[in-house]
Amino acid sequence: MSWTKALITASAAATLLLGGCSKSNPGESGPGNLPPDTFLSHAPAEGDTTSYRVRMDWYGWDADGYVSHFRVRLDTLEWVETSATESVFVLPAGGGGSDGECSYEPHTVAVAAVDNHETPDPTPASISFTASTVLPETEIIRAPPPSGGPVASIEWLGSDSDGTVAGYEYRFSEWIGRGSARRGWIELESSGFLGPDEVTVVFDSLDGRYLFEVWSTDDVGGVDPTPAEWDFQADPAFSGAVIQVESNVIDFHSHWQHAPFYRTIQVFGGEHLTFTWWASAEQYGGEVTGYRHAYDDTIPWPEWSLDETHFEVTATPGEHRFFVQVLDNSGAVRRWHVDLDVVETPLDDYVLLVDDYNLWEHNPQWGSDDARNLFYELLLSDCARPVHEWEPSEHPDDEGRPQPPDVEALSRASTVVWYTDGEQTVLRALFDPYQGIYNQLGGYMRVGGNLVLCGFKNSWQISGEPYPVRTLDAETAATQFVRDYLHIDYVDNSGTAANKSAPGTYGYCFYGAVPVDAGSFSPMYVDSVGTGGYPEPGKWPVYTWEQPNYSRGGLPQVEILSPASGAVPIFRIDAFLNTRFGGRSCGVLYLTGDNHGNVCYFGFPLYYLQTEQVGPVIGRVMELFGEEMAR
Repeated sequence: MSWTKALITASAAATLLLGGCSKSNPGESGPGNLPPDTFLSHAPAEGDTTSYRVRMDWYGWDADGYVSHFRVRLDTLEWVETSATESVFVLPAGGGGSDGECSYEPHTVAVAAVDNHETPDPTPASISFTASTVLPETEIIRAPPPSGGPVASIEWLGSDSDGTVAGYEYRFSEWIGRGSARRGWIELESSGFLGPDEVTVVFDSLDGRYLFEVWSTDDVGGVDPTPAEWDFQADPAFSGAVIQVESNVIDFHSHWQHAPFYRTIQVFGGEHLTFTWWASAEQYGGEVTGYRHAYDDTIPWPEWSLDETHFEVTATPGEHRFFVQVLDNSGAVRRWHVDLDVVETPLDDYVLLVDDYNLWEHNPQWGSDDARNLFYELLLSDCARPVHEWEPSEHPDDEGRPQPPDVEALSRASTVVWYTDGEQTVLRALFDPYQGIYNQLGGYMRVGGNLVLCGFKNSWQISGEPYPVRTLDAETAATQFVRDYLHIDYVDNSGTAANKSAPGTYGYCFYGAVPVDAGSFSPMYVDSVGTGGYPEPGKWPVYTWEQPNYSRGGLPQVEILSPASGAVPIFRIDAFLNTRFGGRSCGVLYLTGDNHGNVCYFGFPLYYLQTEQVGPVIGRVMELFGEEMAR
């Protein structure tokens, strides 16, 4: 007898008839006694197909006595005595075939009245019909990935629309390929049966291709005709949990691959690094049982622990390694480590000028890259330290993309002057969440570097957010940089609208920058061409030949700024058309008081202003940063 049939027979014996007593055979009659007659008052029609739950009523008549009880039989099972005159039969319905949605099984129910002399009806009332049940369904709700490790956990869900799931049967097979006379799926001994509450199996020590099939059986023997199945590949090389490592300054990602995770990262000496890690073995049904970690020295390894998931260190110059390992319940160990190249950071060898301009150079009215180089070199010519220029296009990556200054270049700079007179800049790429794992500009400022930043739309380029940029409740690392490193709370932009009939929206509004405190700085105004027009000397020829009234045209895309705590506004906008931006702050200064970690941010490019006016402003900023000036 199959497991399914055994299950249903056991169920039927308990639920088919109500009120059963002792067993006997009908057809025995005492001398001179008339046997009783039996009648069915409620039953399915002869030959009908009905549900597996069948209601039947009966009664008896005895001409020379009375009916004391009844005997009832299902199919060929033994007679069962009962005093009841009705019953709801729960009948097996899985043994007579199916049509893909329901299964069927024929049955005959017979009832015989028994009189007061224990004489049964020799011709019991009977009815033959077919019981049907809607077949159950089975769905796999958790399984290993198509290509995974040597441990697989599978979970499923069974349902039956007209009854209950009584249990499950599953089959686990392995694919036998070339070189075997039994090529194909071979059922393994791990196949078996489970009760209704057992919906998970775990297989381990797997290596190869496997097929798992599971199907539900309902309470009357109906079997899911379309087993849920899962085909997957298991590879011991994938053993071990998925490790997630998070750092305060290094962007790591989940790791689960053939080779251990190794990566070399260059960081500044003095960086305070934190690492937090966790792991999961749920993908293959495992369980994480311990972690351990080490910094440089792995002899001896510490004991496994589920509590040790955090480490901090202040990086000292030299090469270092940080290791994390995770252990699962199958004994598999997953390894992760990062190599740290910690660069000594003197911050006193030179001033670094970052030439981050690569837009509009084809159009002479915007000026050339060479003209900008000369302009900024003049601004910094009074610095006692030498000025080194970083041209991103001269430092491409393996794919030819221009790169920002690396840790080596930044580590020796007392101050970085970074200008971005376009929008497709390496500054923007530096804060792309999908690029790189260590923001060297952020690291430079954390270890005490000074920064002067100016150009078009820098807050937008860094944060990646549309204007206005609000940083008070910043959620991304990029927007937090605007708040915590540039010390700016709010940024808006004047835009580029050029509707001369509506000056309130006219974007070219910036005529100059006026100091908030006249005792510290001097004004700076746009360096337009002369009255003769372009190419008469001057950096800003726009509109000169089109609209003489605007021959002293201003700049587009100027940012208005609100400083964050600790910073102060140092310049405000002198607007010649768009009065909505007149008097608003456009420059912010943050000083620490110890010549390290200072920031000056201009919401506009300095190049388009008059050189002789910008020079003293930058000279004063450099003095406030602690830079020694030659003059």
